[in-house]
Amino acid sequence: MSFFGRRHQQERDRMEQERDNIEKAITAMSARLKCLEALTFGLVAELSPTKRDRLLQQFQEVVGGLKILPPPTYVPNRRDQDFRDELNRVMQIFIEDAKNLKARSTSPNRNATDQ
Repeated sequence: MSFFGRRHQQERDRMEQERDNIEKAITAMSARLKCLEALTFGLVAELSPTKRDRLLQQFQEVVGGLKILPPPTYVPNRRDQDFRDELNRVMQIFIEDAKNLKARSTSPNRNATDQ
């Protein structure tokens, strides 16, 4: 009986290690994504309003194209719609943030301390 108990414990340990590795990977990707989002938003803030509008239009076209194409192969088939929904959600958030940025940058009472 101890053989089976040891085997089950090894299986549990292996699954726990695999879960831990997945959680570490998700954590690392999330941190990198947040850094990229902050960097991107900072770069967009430096653009002139005309260039920012052009960039947002290109962004909408690219994301629209991604929603038409099949998702990457690493996205499970049952998660296709989740992938498309997340693309749409992120696009809307980015565009709203850029519009808010545009409204702040064109505000008439903006002074040098706001920059």
